[in-house]
Amino acid sequence: MADRTLSNELHAARYEISHRLMGSLLHDVRNPLNTMSINLEILSEKVKKDPVTMEKVEKNLRVAREQIMKIDGLLRQFSEFMAPRPLTATDVDLLEVVHRASAVVAHETRKSRVQISASGTQSAGQLPHKIFSQDPSALSFLVLQALMRAISRCPAGTEVSLNLHREGDTVHLQIDDQGQNDNETQLEHFPLALGVMRDIALQHNAQFNVEGSRFAVGFPATA
Repeated sequence: MADRTLSNELHAARYEISHRLMGSLLHDVRNPLNTMSINLEILSEKVKKDPVTMEKVEKNLRVAREQIMKIDGLLRQFSEFMAPRPLTATDVDLLEVVHRASAVVAHETRKSRVQISASGTQSAGQLPHKIFSQDPSALSFLVLQALMRAISRCPAGTEVSLNLHREGDTVHLQIDDQGQNDNETQLEHFPLALGVMRDIALQHNAQFNVEGSRFAVGFPATA
């Protein structure tokens, strides 16, 4: 028991340090990235004066520009979940939060050879998925952790089923995995994470239920 308590405290301490440093790290990475982008455009303008050279390097310039934009987009998505942000109570579209979280865990799904099968995540013809959040950053963390838990539980070659739908005045998010092990203590930091996730759900006056392969949370809708 003492070892488990120490392990949980260590995970919490590590997260606290990484969370505080994340803003500075993202800033330090994006500065040279912006410099690269600016110099790439300057180089492009110079090369345009020589049509023959421009024809030769145009594809390379386009690829470099696309890769810079891709890295910048990944940093933006990551910062939505990990970089510290001031508390700003507002209405949040849970559909957008789910889309961003799915993009952030894309590498994990590829590495684990696990697919995410989503249903109810197309907004056309559906009621809004908006909920009120006193801490949108914490809400994003809740969704991200729920997906990471499911991916971690899944054997390679299986899938995580994600369903987002509105039923009356409640917006439901349900995530099912195909893991066979229902003992959360076998999943490194998730006993601690589950407690944090439960607290975030309570902060949002949400129904919260985790049983084995199913994670379910229901938020009061605002519109």
